[in-house]
Amino acid sequence: MKSSVVRTFPPINGNDSPAAAIGLDIADAAYHTAHGFPGGVPALAQRMGMSQNTLAHKVSLHNETHHLTLREAVTMQEVSQDKRIAQAMCAALGGVFLDLGCDRKHTTMEQVMHMAAEFGDVLGSVNAAVADGQVTPNEMQDCERQAAELMAALNAVLTQVRSMMPKAPQA
Repeated sequence: MKSSVVRTFPPINGNDSPAAAIGLDIADAAYHTAHGFPGGVPALAQRMGMSQNTLAHKVSLHNETHHLTLREAVTMQEVSQDKRIAQAMCAALGGVFLDLGCDRKHTTMEQVMHMAAEFGDVLGSVNAAVADGQVTPNEMQDCERQAAELMAALNAVLTQVRSMMPKAPQA
């Protein structure tokens, strides 16, 4: 099971539009997710069990009659493994999206080493932020982002370790 953390950040340099930070709004993210899928909209629509014309209309930047539902947006991201819609939604709400799922392709030791590297990134960000005795909003945002990435890496380690526990017997 995958989960996410949404961390709210203050506006950067007085810019009230956090979505501008990633350069993509939700409609653009849906459009690019569908059109960037290998085989484009037809292939993604087939994998989603939907008509290609319907999906094309739902992700069109110029169509006002068809709308992508929340469930369809989630399915689209699951099938495509493209998280831009979730990232754009989080950015629009002043947060960030972090995938906290466990990557089963890596061993626990690799994940622990990744977590240690993330911890080093946190320390580097904090050191850079406090070096001149005054922390800017951008520096604080970087520290918080690095800390969130460390938490994601820690969660991946815990998820992997938890998956190695014996299963409870069926009743």
